[in-house]
Amino acid sequence: MKRFLITFSLAIVLFVFLGNGCRFIFKKPEKEKVSLVPVSAKHLPAFTDDLNGRDLKEAVGLQIEKLKKGNLGHSVKFGEMLITRERVLKTLECFYTLLEKNDTDFLDEIPKKFIVFQAAGINRKGDVLFTGYYQPVLDARTKAEGEYQYPLYRIPGDLQVIDLGELNPKYAGEKIGLRVDEGKIKPYFDRQAIDKGLMLQGKGLELVFLKDFMDRYMLQVQGSGVMKVENGKEIKVRYAASNCFPYTSLREILVDTKKLSRDKGSLKEIRDYFTKNPEELKEYLYQNRRYIFFEEYTGNVRGSEEVDLTAGRSIATDKTLFPGGGLAFIQSRKPILNAQGEVIKWEPMLRFMVDQDAGAAIKGPGRVDIFWGTGKEAGDLAGSIKEKGKLFYLLIKEDKK
Repeated sequence: MKRFLITFSLAIVLFVFLGNGCRFIFKKPEKEKVSLVPVSAKHLPAFTDDLNGRDLKEAVGLQIEKLKKGNLGHSVKFGEMLITRERVLKTLECFYTLLEKNDTDFLDEIPKKFIVFQAAGINRKGDVLFTGYYQPVLDARTKAEGEYQYPLYRIPGDLQVIDLGELNPKYAGEKIGLRVDEGKIKPYFDRQAIDKGLMLQGKGLELVFLKDFMDRYMLQVQGSGVMKVENGKEIKVRYAASNCFPYTSLREILVDTKKLSRDKGSLKEIRDYFTKNPEELKEYLYQNRRYIFFEEYTGNVRGSEEVDLTAGRSIATDKTLFPGGGLAFIQSRKPILNAQGEVIKWEPMLRFMVDQDAGAAIKGPGRVDIFWGTGKEAGDLAGSIKEKGKLFYLLIKEDKK
């Protein structure tokens, strides 16, 4: 009851703010006017698949089964349009049928069955930045000991999350994290207060302890991980909540301060920088005030669609612009690595994908994050990618009445 009353009180206060001249506090950045553009038949991309279809039916099939269990009348964003989940489902089902036929007419059928759209990209010229993410496997302990001193925290009991869209539709998707301190409403603790000020220490919220400050930060960025703890046991952890501060890109901070050039900034290059300059690490990490809380889970890695992610086939995009479960096609390039995880060459990456995830850092029509799987090899791939390319979506044509 106490938690309910606090939440209700916070809602009333925020409603007053939003209705009485304090809108500037929650002002949303302006988005691109156009995020998806129809592609004419003569300008369609050369649909092909550098994986020769591997794991594609699995990814599409998993999404189909999830959609069938949900509200098919629910609307999702498709650029500036709203489409139903039913149309997303029909798109995937039609595509799946074409995959099962596996005949030479497959590519010819695409323009007959689907409308193709291209993402406007960063500059409205179609340029999209592709990065990668993965599920790391890390050594950890269930209690602080020796070098294992950096905890992952569960959701704090005093964290109150308010969805501003419930108070004013203009702010749909925007959330803020609050707490009550001696009867006063305050923003929830930020990264520096938690990691340096130790504001959550000793409250019984520790899930596991890691031995590397940077590993903990990167785990928060990736969103899930496998913790190898005592006695050979494994604990899987994943995103449970955040303090709702806006995400601040570590890469952008390093580029803006001229620590890295604009053409640098892959995960590997960021790690390499702090390996050489360890004394600067905490100073820069504290500038990203957003903090992630974790929970244990079993099973496979899941994205925002609550569907198991498929390595090399699942992508994360901005869900205020692009549809969860949407059928996508990408054009970019992929790294080929040696046994040491070093890039030895680059090859074209042209493949169909399923849009199954989201991320605080993945905003706007020019950002896509590719899921690469679990473990070191996946991490080497994800950490090497910061490539420009093109993003397309397929949408089934509606029956003419």
